[in-house]
Amino acid sequence: MSGRENVAANFDRPILIMYLLLMFMGWANIYSAAYDPEHASIFDQSKEYGKQAVWMAISLTIGACMLLIRGDLIRDSAYGIYGFVLLLLLAVLLFGKEVNGAKAWFAIGGFGIQPAEFAKFATALALTRYLSGLKALVDTRSRVISAALILTPVALIMLQPDTGTALVSGAFILVLYREGLSGNVLLLAILAGVLSVLSLIFKESTFDLPFTDMHL
Repeated sequence: MSGRENVAANFDRPILIMYLLLMFMGWANIYSAAYDPEHASIFDQSKEYGKQAVWMAISLTIGACMLLIRGDLIRDSAYGIYGFVLLLLLAVLLFGKEVNGAKAWFAIGGFGIQPAEFAKFATALALTRYLSGLKALVDTRSRVISAALILTPVALIMLQPDTGTALVSGAFILVLYREGLSGNVLLLAILAGVLSVLSLIFKESTFDLPFTDMHL
């Protein structure tokens, strides 16, 4: 029996279970946050939770199809997928729909598609493809190229602007650390992430100073 024919037997079931649990927990949170008594059905397409159900079904279908694709085909397509997503990130800046101050969405009918979400796995594919040909990040060239693969989509996402999604890319620092990047860089990245989160938390804070009229 070939590897493709034996997908079910070799599949990591605990990871699948954890993924499904996280997905359904997120769906439940959306239902709870956006609940409308007049649209109580969790599959109601006029509400966010109904639309989320459609995206969940699509993602599970795509995931199942990817299990039937040979790994080398995905590897060979990594740079092409990465380049295509970069084009989407550029296109959304020109033709995207602005939502909450961020021009980050393509409006298609009643749905919205956010290219920044695709940038996450496209970057992961491209970075994995590049690092697979290296023994470790031992020279400046390999570090610069790795950083460019990560930071190029981040820069385009920041132009939207979408700081929250861009910060997620900081997780790729852990991948580079595993491949030999200095721990000092990892520490600086963690500190930068903490400062960024703190700035988002306190950016709306205002400080009222007491004012006293002075008469000379």
